[in-house]
Amino acid sequence: MTHPATAALLPFFEYGHLPPHLAEVSQPFHDLAHNLAEHPDMNGPEVTVGLRKLLEAKDAAVRAMVAGPARVPASRPSIVINVTVPDGADQDLADHVAQVIADALDARGLNQ
Repeated sequence: MTHPATAALLPFFEYGHLPPHLAEVSQPFHDLAHNLAEHPDMNGPEVTVGLRKLLEAKDAAVRAMVAGPARVPASRPSIVINVTVPDGADQDLADHVAQVIADALDARGLNQ
């Protein structure tokens, strides 16, 4: 007999309402969830925990299919940093400022 907490999770694995391309992704998770829940040697809270984690994985897989292929731009414009040094200013300081800005942009993925 399936524990009520385990049984309560099984409806979330249904896929009949999904369009075919999403149902194809969701169906193996459904089958595995039911196999785990109905296995005669598996009972207790760990089955429910396993189903919750399987549900998270199923949801992520369906979302990945909805999102489609990752769209990475073929090229991104480069950011050019020009620091103008006034007469008498320290060029090393200007170079350092430019490097700090470049490092900050790199850390945020904004510079190539």
